[in-house]
Amino acid sequence: MIFVCSFIALYLIIVGIPVLSYCRIVRNPRLALYFAKVLDRIVLFLAGVRLKVRGVEKLNQNCGCVYVGNHTSHVDMAVVFLTVPGDVRFLIKKEAFRIPLVSFAFRTMGMIEVDRSNPEASARSIDRAVSEIRAGRSVILFPEGTRSRQSNILPFKKGAFVLAIKAQAPVVPFTLIGAEQALPPDTILLYGGDVELIFHDPIETKGLQLEDRDQLLQEAQRRVESALFEQKDAKIAKEISISDAPEI
Repeated sequence: MIFVCSFIALYLIIVGIPVLSYCRIVRNPRLALYFAKVLDRIVLFLAGVRLKVRGVEKLNQNCGCVYVGNHTSHVDMAVVFLTVPGDVRFLIKKEAFRIPLVSFAFRTMGMIEVDRSNPEASARSIDRAVSEIRAGRSVILFPEGTRSRQSNILPFKKGAFVLAIKAQAPVVPFTLIGAEQALPPDTILLYGGDVELIFHDPIETKGLQLEDRDQLLQEAQRRVESALFEQKDAKIAKEISISDAPEI
């Protein structure tokens, strides 16, 4: 873990700060986004995180989409950011923008700040995200609003689905399994292990109105939860088969 932290610090000093400064000057985040993905890939490898991805063939990098999924660990952002094709943006809560270097990096890469306590500011964030999607970029959100410390998904909030309907963009649900073991919520220690990212079939929003947002939310959450239920059922079946195995 000390080695991984040292590598991140050196990478930020040697590569990160110069690249971010250049991107800020030219007002183009593309290079910063590329090197952020490189850093994610290296850190996950050094930490022993083994990533398995299913459903990539369902993704369309030629149009902006709204990606929504469960959130149990800081590893989630790295894994999804690394995997989603094309130019992507996150909607990130305002508290993260209070950290000086982190704020500089997020703003330079075009990430979108969300103040959930201020309805007017939240509406402006949604409008900016709509503009990003119409420009062909995808937006990634974790609609639980915080990292879940339970085995069950927290109720999704409506903002992501308001965004998708306003932008008339497909909603792509995804499920993360195992991230909470690789990096538990209340620690900065990476333990490594297997992390699975499952992309579900996109949900079209063309023709939907804002009053359809609850139905859209429920369908997206159902798809995210379905993979978790399958994983739990498989685990229970495996435990039963082991317990029923004859002694030798």
